[in-house]
Amino acid sequence: MRDGLITVAIVVVVSKGLAILRAPEVKEGVVAPPVVGTTLDGAPFDLAALRGKPVLVNLWATWCGPCRAELPDLAEADADLPGVQVVGLMMSTSDRAAAGPLLAEAGVHFPNVPLTARQEAAWGVSVVPSSVLLNERGEVVWRRAGAIDKDDIASAVADCCADD
Repeated sequence: MRDGLITVAIVVVVSKGLAILRAPEVKEGVVAPPVVGTTLDGAPFDLAALRGKPVLVNLWATWCGPCRAELPDLAEADADLPGVQVVGLMMSTSDRAAAGPLLAEAGVHFPNVPLTARQEAAWGVSVVPSSVLLNERGEVVWRRAGAIDKDDIASAVADCCADD
């Protein structure tokens, strides 16, 4: 019995580790799942309302070290790429009270929206941080699992959205 439990535990750990290699399950070339809600600042938010320019969606959590580490690069990309809207989608398992101070410390001024479990499922989030770039039509054109930096962002925007 004990060996069976150990085997199950190992399988779970290995499968969770493999999730790190998978980008969000939203498919390239299709319109991103809807996100309607309220930002951490209390403003209404509708992802579809941002169509007309590229949008970098960052899926993150307050408890995630790599998520927190990439926040300054996301803030810098938001400032340096005025034609691109950066949006944070915060996992439902995050600590909302901790989010404000984390974002302020990193210099983040872009909207951050807490997700519901149903919204997370629609995005196919298996690892955080994850990022998705949407073109001007709201279609997924790039996705990445794991932390990104400002060079990754600039390259993705140049490759995916220069002609949009």
